[in-house]
Amino acid sequence: MTSYNDVQAFVRAVREASDVDAIGSLLADATREFGFDHYGLTHVDRTGTRPAPAYLTNFPQGWLSRVSDPEVYVHDPVLLASERSAAPFAWSELSQILSNLTDHQRRYMELAEEEGLSHGYTVPLHIPG
Repeated sequence: MTSYNDVQAFVRAVREASDVDAIGSLLADATREFGFDHYGLTHVDRTGTRPAPAYLTNFPQGWLSRVSDPEVYVHDPVLLASERSAAPFAWSELSQILSNLTDHQRRYMELAEEEGLSHGYTVPLHIPG
């Protein structure tokens, strides 16, 4: 279990990072310590009023190629669940957060699994404005 001091050391390291690549390395290290293979720090405006999604991630390139089109990521149930939840959640809990997953959303998650993204955990951050 990670201690408070470990978290604070991580926050300091991110603040002191010289560039985005250094932050990516820190995130990759922390992700492995939690037992995951990939991380995705993402900002997406699903209203379409801002540019396409911003990613800092080590997701497989095949997956990133598939979801770069707004016509695809608009069906992302993880993003929708993030908008509806203030609490972190496992992807296995999507059907509890979203009462009726659509066929598009189910297919989206099947595609993610085909690319090696199946047992995810999401921590939503809701930033005012």
